Amino acid sequence: MNKVFLYILLIAFLFTGCSKENKNPSSDIKIEQQNPTPKETPRETAKEEVKNENKTDAKAEEQIQQDKQVPQTQQKQETVSLKAKQTAKYIGKNAVVTGYIADVYKNEKVAYLNFDGKFPKNTCAAVIFKDDFAKFGDVNRFKNKNVEVSGIISEYNGKPQIILKSTSQVKITN
Repeated sequence: MNKVFLYILLIAFLFTGCSKENKNPSSDIKIEQQNPTPKETPRETAKEEVKNENKTDAKAEEQIQQDKQVPQTQQKQETVSLKAKQTAKYIGKNAVVTGYIADVYKNEKVAYLNFDGKFPKNTCAAVIFKDDFAKFGDVNRFKNKNVEVSGIISEYNGKPQIILKSTSQVKITN
């Protein structure tokens, strides 16, 4: 009886091992082959570099032209005359601002002519940077005076300001 059982077991293994499906795990793996791109010749690479340089040069030239045009548009911009306390409404505008310089503050980098009060209670400021100190001399001469400053109103830390680059932008009116 043991022999019959072994024969049946052997036949069962043979039939299960010889099925119609091929269950080879390596056949399920699909490999996608990509052809490598041919390497560019040094001459082609040099041509690409020249093209890129020309594009960069063209962009730089375009930026230079735009920078040259900015002062022209600023000159064409209409100038408004206003009091110092009105400057917050005119950020970005070219203006002539009149008012009282209540305080002058100067350190090694910048000088502020504060209109209508000491910072932070000033309404706006005329700003002179270190590189232009020599042009303006003693800025304390503007303190407690009514002045007229001209230029483009910008904003710094929430306060309107006009940056002064030349003495023609500021005039004592009294």
